[in-house]
Amino acid sequence: MSSISLISLANDERLARLIKPVIAGGAFIGLWWQYRRYLPPFGRIPRFGEPPIIFGELLGGCACKLENNQQLFLEECRSKYGNVFLLRLPCGKSEDIFGQRTFFGIVGALKQALLAGFKYQVVILDPYGASAIFTSRLVDRIPCSRQAIARFNVPKLMSTEEGVKALGAHLRKAQSGAGFEKLVETANDLFHREVNKHFTQKEWTQGPNLQTVAGGCILPAFMDLFYGVGFATERLQQLFRTYEGRVLFRCAGLDGSVPSDEVDLALLKELALDVQKTRENVSAMAEGLEDLKSQFGVPEAEVCCVKLAILWGANVNSQNVTTWTLAHICKDPVAQRDLEDEVARRLGRDWKAGLRSGAMKVTKADLDALPSLSSALWEVARRYGKANVMRSVARDGQITAAQPVWYHGHKEEQFTIRKGDWISTFPQLVHRDNKYFQDALDFRPFRFRVESTSEAVTRSARRCTSAKLIDASKAKELRCQKDVKMMKRELTNFLIPFGLGNGACPAWNMALDLVKILVLHVLANVDLRIEGDLPPAEEGGVHAVPPPEASIAYEYRLRMAAEDGVADFHVSDDNMASDKDSDDDVPSTTSCGGDTMLFLADGEEDD
Repeated sequence: MSSISLISLANDERLARLIKPVIAGGAFIGLWWQYRRYLPPFGRIPRFGEPPIIFGELLGGCACKLENNQQLFLEECRSKYGNVFLLRLPCGKSEDIFGQRTFFGIVGALKQALLAGFKYQVVILDPYGASAIFTSRLVDRIPCSRQAIARFNVPKLMSTEEGVKALGAHLRKAQSGAGFEKLVETANDLFHREVNKHFTQKEWTQGPNLQTVAGGCILPAFMDLFYGVGFATERLQQLFRTYEGRVLFRCAGLDGSVPSDEVDLALLKELALDVQKTRENVSAMAEGLEDLKSQFGVPEAEVCCVKLAILWGANVNSQNVTTWTLAHICKDPVAQRDLEDEVARRLGRDWKAGLRSGAMKVTKADLDALPSLSSALWEVARRYGKANVMRSVARDGQITAAQPVWYHGHKEEQFTIRKGDWISTFPQLVHRDNKYFQDALDFRPFRFRVESTSEAVTRSARRCTSAKLIDASKAKELRCQKDVKMMKRELTNFLIPFGLGNGACPAWNMALDLVKILVLHVLANVDLRIEGDLPPAEEGGVHAVPPPEASIAYEYRLRMAAEDGVADFHVSDDNMASDKDSDDDVPSTTSCGGDTMLFLADGEEDD
């Protein structure tokens, strides 16, 4: 054998020794990539009976798709996997990783992200199953509530379960009694002030846009309403708008901290107790927050953070609810006249002049006796709301949910879920489904009005178990088995825009009442004329009720006394008196023209 052949053979052997590990490594990487959703550190080993996992991007999971267009993404998932599936979501923020400027910074941030890991979220889109599961012992709301308030820098309050519950309990308590009646009275004066400030022209005039004027009326009124007249200075309003836009996306970073700067500090300084005492008409709700110091040892600075959080929560979605309510009412002259006639029956034919002059104030009893206005606001929440309901799984267990008719023939399926996972439902998919609401994509302002009662039907205590409204030919019982304790009542209503049970938004009632007062003052003071078609709502973002994706243009003019008009019916003084004194409760379950809604009373959650 020649020397050249020996050299060639030796080279081939060395090349073979090099190629084998490369091929083996490539095969390992290929297998790992194929099964990455089931292998650490980016995935997890599956358990028998778990829902299908939607893996998403390697580092970002499903977060981007869920935030960019929640409705479309969930409908795609439902079409592929049915009513129950798992979303893989990152615990950290991807911008923390790729926001680093150096190679070693990226490697370090990536290491921290891998150590933080990924969170898995069970999604249930069957309303019967969700209603039972979310009011059962299988789930715990405390971890989710703790995560929600973490953005406001309240470490002492969120350190105990009692502290996490305290804020919601305080807000629920603040929505009744003499303190709340005083708040409603003050709200009349403040909204009267703001409406007169923003609408000044007697002739038809082009307004800026409806979102701007709604926000311009609500923010200063809320600031003075909660924390005393004089708090809503121009400087503090500007600072709060900076804070508001930033806190929507603010959460703890990889190191667990929440950023704070001069904007936060300036607002917190004005919310301190010694400064608050210098202002008049501070709400009982704000004064009651001082009890957090004695009950939980919360420092003064943290109490101020809580006050800022309440203002943020009240303001952020009330602006959009007001915008959509005014837009739809003023776009439909028949609906507006119907609503104004109802107000005249309750407040008297001169209600517009009374509110314009400030001599008349709407009371809580008046607000509860206007079913058309209540229905319009609930229809806004149904048609545009997109807040999800989320809990933490308290222990390993099993759930049962019905699949869509077209997926597995409306068959019930049982799934295994793990302790520590999130579990959520997205009511917007039910709210916009014709199986549950007739012409679900249409806005019908009086969808929830019941002519035989003095109120809109907006809640029901019944919870679970008949499928007849989904598919009359398959009227079977849908029961959550094993670890879910069921209450033997039927779910007949499907509207859940503010959550379920004790985990529901604690201040939804107050927010709707304040929006009603503002809407009444606007209708009493100005003629609004909406220009063009109403734009759709934004699909991205994190608003519970998103804003319009484009500006809503309008023209307005101040109402004159001679143009108030009198309703096309005769209102006797006796009828007005008897109507005003009638505040009977609505039966807990009443059909509303084929459309019903669910809102579980606080405290009805299973023990």
